[in-house]
Amino acid sequence: MICLTFSQNAFTSWLFENLFDNNVYVPLAFVLVYEFVVFVMTLIYTIRILKSNDYYSEGEALNLAKTQMIMRLVQIPAYAVIFFVGVIGTMLIFMILLSIALYILDVISIAVTGLSSVPVYYILEDAGLISKKRRIIYTICGFLFGMDVIVACLCYIQSKSAA
Repeated sequence: MICLTFSQNAFTSWLFENLFDNNVYVPLAFVLVYEFVVFVMTLIYTIRILKSNDYYSEGEALNLAKTQMIMRLVQIPAYAVIFFVGVIGTMLIFMILLSIALYILDVISIAVTGLSSVPVYYILEDAGLISKKRRIIYTICGFLFGMDVIVACLCYIQSKSAA
């Protein structure tokens, strides 16, 4: 979206004139609404998993931990770009609203990934691959920027060695 905003080709010009009414905040609002819907869906998924009595094997639990670790590692560049553009935006007076929106987007994104890790740690504990104490620590750290990636990698490595 940011690249589209600053590019000067015919398609982006047409897109912004006809679809977004020459306002960068319209596509940003779409992104924020989408991110909020993803947050709600993740919250529902998390509650559903925590309330269910399903059993997951060690292999399934390890696959979930691996998927979570990959998800966190893949998102590092996106978080960095959003943060970098937000910092630049705060230096430019006309982009302060964009910076605030990007900050909100970052917070919602971290909350979504944190929420999606709660059931993973619960399943790992249920499979006997991590202790309850580690589950609580990992869950809390899953909502902290930077720590979430470290904890996801550490959890996968420790769970794999415990299996």
